[in-house]
Amino acid sequence: MAASIRRHRTIRGPWAAAEARREMHGLVADALLAGKAVSEVTEADAMLVVSEPVSNAVRHAGGGCSVDLALRPDAMDIDVSDHSREPPRPQEPEP
Repeated sequence: MAASIRRHRTIRGPWAAAEARREMHGLVADALLAGKAVSEVTEADAMLVVSEPVSNAVRHAGGGCSVDLALRPDAMDIDVSDHSREPPRPQEPEP
């Protein structure tokens, strides 16, 4: 697989993390169609990795977010960007 396989989605709302996981599953399915297998462990790990920043973006930025996924021959890229115009504010951790 010379070129990367990519997916982009803008998501929002209480089901955003589930939508991000579906998008990741779609990336893995696209890879399989292109002849590149992704292990079940890698897929499960990637779904966990994409869920946390999406949940944080929706919870703390108060809106939607963009999810960009790319599968390259040697790596998987996961980029989550919230749509807030406000800069992040430091917060004390919850006990």
